[in-house]
Amino acid sequence: MGAAGRSIDRCVRLLGLPWTAAVHAALFFALTAPAHAQSAWSLTDAQRRAYLEYYAPIVMKRTDENNLVEFGLDWITNYDFGNDADYSTNKLHWEDVYEYVLTAQDPASYSGPHDLASWYIGPTLYTALIEYMEGPDKQLVLLYHVYHAKEEWDIHDWERIEIRIRNVDGTPGGGQEVPDYVVITEHSKHKYRPFGHGDLNFHTTPNGMHVMIWQAEWSFDITYSMQELRFIEESFAEVASDIASGGDADVDINGTSNKKNVNYIYVPETDPDAVAYWSAETLTYPMAWDLAARVKDNVDWDEVPRIRYELQDIADILPSHWNGQRCDENGNNCTPPPSCSGSFGENIHWQCDKVIRIRLERAMRDENGRIVVPRGKQTFYRDSLDDDDSDGKGESQGYPKKHWFWGAYYFGSEGNFMTEARDDGTAGSDGVLRREANGFADSHGDPGVPEYMWQHDYFAHDGEPADPIPNPPFYEPEVGGWLAGDWYKEANGGFDGRWVQLFPDPEELPEPGAFVSLAVGWGMLAGWQRCGRRDRWKRRKEAECVGRSRSHLH
Repeated sequence: MGAAGRSIDRCVRLLGLPWTAAVHAALFFALTAPAHAQSAWSLTDAQRRAYLEYYAPIVMKRTDENNLVEFGLDWITNYDFGNDADYSTNKLHWEDVYEYVLTAQDPASYSGPHDLASWYIGPTLYTALIEYMEGPDKQLVLLYHVYHAKEEWDIHDWERIEIRIRNVDGTPGGGQEVPDYVVITEHSKHKYRPFGHGDLNFHTTPNGMHVMIWQAEWSFDITYSMQELRFIEESFAEVASDIASGGDADVDINGTSNKKNVNYIYVPETDPDAVAYWSAETLTYPMAWDLAARVKDNVDWDEVPRIRYELQDIADILPSHWNGQRCDENGNNCTPPPSCSGSFGENIHWQCDKVIRIRLERAMRDENGRIVVPRGKQTFYRDSLDDDDSDGKGESQGYPKKHWFWGAYYFGSEGNFMTEARDDGTAGSDGVLRREANGFADSHGDPGVPEYMWQHDYFAHDGEPADPIPNPPFYEPEVGGWLAGDWYKEANGGFDGRWVQLFPDPEELPEPGAFVSLAVGWGMLAGWQRCGRRDRWKRRKEAECVGRSRSHLH
């Protein structure tokens, strides 16, 4: 289907028009739409943040926290929640998060190995915005990485939500903008839904259009597990009606006819209307007991903790993968490589014996503009290091190896062409190889030179799965192609946000609230457990809840 056909097809889906009416509407729109003043233009950083905030998802999560030592395990978090600047300890420390929950009411009662009061769980989605032109039209790919410190048996969990927006004019949700599709990670599958599909549902406010996504628990289950993502098939109106009726907290998801539990709701903190509707709260140490699900089973909607999450940059984490060896743009004149013994070496975050080379066209900078990784052909570690494992070898892949980070995944299907993209280029439906698009003939295909990725390599999918064919390789090439040449430069209307800081890092931990001493008694905590969430949801006064909790003691 050509570009015109795809535009009409989107009209049919989005407007619900009969095909003939959609054709007439599309033709009228094409004839009456104002001409573009220029062929290439750029968003401001403020507009880029606005788009990422406007489309930030709402995540409804099932939990497996029924055991005392599992309290809080299904919280979304950030990489450095323990404030030790060491990602290899994340799994080891996260397994003690139950202590964070249990001692939150009285930190003095904790004498363990961690400084829990300094922990900043900070539920975070790590983001990047990719901006480029197709003719006169601006396109966006929005990436959201939902981070968890562990899943069963392994350190780090990587789930991504990808949203494509066409015909962007600078105002999120306005103008001629056409939201195109959403892709989610279901383990190794890349499930997609076009906008207008019944499985794609949103909580829409004056500030945002938030796709509702369900996520499984941290542990293994034979059906839905280990934090896989699914589309929520119920509309926001249906969910809201269920909440108002006081029903069970569960939703319909794609892939099953049975409803699945909701035990957490994560809401973008940048949308005050969404925060207000859900009564979403900030997760701090004093609030840990109230905001931990502590269940595995189904509960009522008013018992579900609603937690704010923040947006941060994938570029915050990428420098941690660099091996520190400085090379020029051709990979020559390198400083001595760091020592590496097995998986352990100079880098404390990632395994040092497996690397990926990336040619940086632009240096990476920190929040203050200081260079943290110089330009040139640099070496990055790619696999997770697990301090809790005897050989340090985690099974998770870091950003430089993640296929979705480069767009090298099979749209709507299982698997990826990341290895093929590095080795031979792997053209898309446009027939252009990666080395032809990026202009570096030695980036793959020469057995005498180690292949490398170019910093701005990105395969832009066109929103359709490849057609199957009767003989190997079983599918036509992926529909789309590698972004070409200097697409990323401002003069060409481009921006590659994977390597750029957009969101300021938190300057300090949230101000702590009043602590409640355990001397008050577990009876008071039991009272809060029953009434705390319901009272916040129904906006009752805190004093009323505390009064009922105290009366529980007599």
